[in-house]
Amino acid sequence: MRRQLEPFERTHIGPVVERQLLRAEPEVAENALIIVRSEVMNGTFVTPSRTTVADYLNAWLAALPASGRRPTTVAGYRALMNHDVIPAIGGIDLQALNALHLDRMYADLLDRGLAMSTVRKVHVVLGKSLSDAERKGFVNRNVARLATPPAMSASRPPEMKFWTPQQLHGLLTSITDHAHYPLIRLAAMTGLRRGELAGLRWSDIDLAAGTLSVRQATTVVDGHPVTGDVKTKRSRRVVDIDAGTLAVLRAWAKRQKQYQLLLGPEWIAIGLVFTMPTGEACHPDSISQAFERLVTPYSKSRAAELLLIRPRIRFHDLRHTHASHLLAGRREREGRQRPSRPRVSGVHVGHLRARDAGPAGRGCGGCARTPRKFCDQSVTNHCFCRWV
Repeated sequence: MRRQLEPFERTHIGPVVERQLLRAEPEVAENALIIVRSEVMNGTFVTPSRTTVADYLNAWLAALPASGRRPTTVAGYRALMNHDVIPAIGGIDLQALNALHLDRMYADLLDRGLAMSTVRKVHVVLGKSLSDAERKGFVNRNVARLATPPAMSASRPPEMKFWTPQQLHGLLTSITDHAHYPLIRLAAMTGLRRGELAGLRWSDIDLAAGTLSVRQATTVVDGHPVTGDVKTKRSRRVVDIDAGTLAVLRAWAKRQKQYQLLLGPEWIAIGLVFTMPTGEACHPDSISQAFERLVTPYSKSRAAELLLIRPRIRFHDLRHTHASHLLAGRREREGRQRPSRPRVSGVHVGHLRARDAGPAGRGCGGCARTPRKFCDQSVTNHCFCRWV
């Protein structure tokens, strides 16, 4: 190549590309220069780099906490990238990555037995990282937009499970002596998340007014509990507590004080509502495990019998149960025809406000009819008199 490059061309393409152009055959160099000029003028030129996908993803993950991402979000992204993406395509140069690489990786993940919803999560997170790479000029396009991940319709999560008021009543009345009864009852009556219950403080509860304020949550990051802000802005809320649950909380407060008197200076005073007998915070995973043991029978014969009474659910499904009761109670008050069974399809739990639960402490939501024993015990905040 006989002529020198223009100053603006040197500034944009860098010394490596300049040397490659100057050493190439004149005709090849001229054609390459035309392409480079076009990319420079269009703002799509990317300086060649041998950075691998693994190197870029590790740097991207390390920078996520500084961008304000929640620790649980970062941990989830890191698990997906380290377990599924980097072993598959980590050795490929970032700028050489193409949509076929991603399609092949998605197919391999499905062959390994991963659910379609998990593979789609991989695609979404990888797409976020490549979008940042495109915005910062590391690649000239996000190849994830050209890939073909599992369709969203095919990767829908399984249908939510929940209990009817009778099934919930059956569990709660059978575990009144269990150490986690106050926590499980509060979860069922308010719809609080596991992390919100684990991070609930006595200072967040107004026993006189019958309300609690959700201000923090304890989540699990790399196996360790971490207390921080709630999941979303809308998660900051004030929730009514029914009279029966208030009585349970008062009794639990007295029991906690007894533990404190027994242990004396060895008591760990951290101000949380739900603690171990030593005052230590409950690990969120231990809450789920305790609930799992409560709903899992010890024998196969008992399992078949219990499944006829109520389906097996997760601890988080208590939140879905609460939402279904709210929705059914609202329909009842609005005079709509009662469905054959309550459903929460298409209704986000967070969209149901505390006012839908009726006034706190009024049994079955201020029902004008005389409630039966079931409703009078405040097992639900809503009127299901005709259901029981």
